[in-house]
Amino acid sequence: MKYYLRVVPFYDSYHVYITTKKSISKASKLKDPNYYYGNPHRCNADGVIGACALDTNEIEDVTHPKFHHRICYYPSATYVHLSYRRKGFGKLLYHACLAVIKGLEGGKKGIRFVQHKVGQPGVGDTSKKAKRIYKSLTDQGYLTKIAPSVFEIKKYPKVTCRVAKPAE
Repeated sequence: MKYYLRVVPFYDSYHVYITTKKSISKASKLKDPNYYYGNPHRCNADGVIGACALDTNEIEDVTHPKFHHRICYYPSATYVHLSYRRKGFGKLLYHACLAVIKGLEGGKKGIRFVQHKVGQPGVGDTSKKAKRIYKSLTDQGYLTKIAPSVFEIKKYPKVTCRVAKPAE
């Protein structure tokens, strides 16, 4: 099966998609990742295998002074179509997120990559199954855990994405 990786700038975030459609015009009409979250019928209609949003934020945690007011990146609304789970597409989404960060930050090491607290999926938290991706990325040397749910990027995967700055 052939698939395509698409990155679409959206305000202060990036939407990352794995799609079966080659046409960029069709990919540019993709909806917000929340539109596809938990809805395989919508995924089928638009040829979406998986989707996530890569957001940026400042860490406001005063309990970790060294992280306070540092820009961090975190994936949200990550969803892989039921038919494609356990086939590496979730990890590919996260690899694409790291490639986007590489494009934005010029490949600098030590950039923060944050995981949402594990709790109730669908309420902004990372599911227990998705937590395995962070462990895998850590085991492969891409991330280093420096605090609970806070990782530092050590190296970038060999996934290439053209990244444009979001429209102001």
